[in-house]
Amino acid sequence: MSAENQGTWLQPVTLQQDRATLAPLSQNHCDDLSGAAKEGELWTLCYTNTPTVEGMSGYIERQLQPQREGSTLAFAVIDNESGKAVGMTTYTDVHAATKRLEIGRTWYRKSIQRTSINTSCKLLLLTHAFEALDCIAVGELSRWAPSWTGFCAAILSPETAQSAIPASTASSRRNGRR
Repeated sequence: MSAENQGTWLQPVTLQQDRATLAPLSQNHCDDLSGAAKEGELWTLCYTNTPTVEGMSGYIERQLQPQREGSTLAFAVIDNESGKAVGMTTYTDVHAATKRLEIGRTWYRKSIQRTSINTSCKLLLLTHAFEALDCIAVGELSRWAPSWTGFCAAILSPETAQSAIPASTASSRRNGRR
């Protein structure tokens, strides 16, 4: 795939399930995302890169710049119950020529953390990556990435899951061991 096609492979799209909607990130989400970051002062946490309320507009712009170049696709996470943006996530480290990308830069307002929204969003992102974009590999930018191996295996066909999971892990799962 040529460099000029890199930007056309990954196009802004809205993805939706009952619990959450992933909408193309824009400055229109700034107020909601500022409120989300303010709840729990997320910028003070060491395990996430969340902007301050004052820095949200610049942060959104920094997410959109590489998107214009085709190397990321940023989403606002919309809670379908409230209709408000409660966080964000991205496809990042995009390699169109080899149909690979990563999911990362994800953060949520404190009251949404540890709810089904994250699972819904990951399922939307993985489904779109494998089914619409025809990805051959999707990684997770997280220290928790190994836990997604089981999640991926649960949503992929048995044949695809076998090739996605290391042999020792797949063998253990077939035998009922973890």
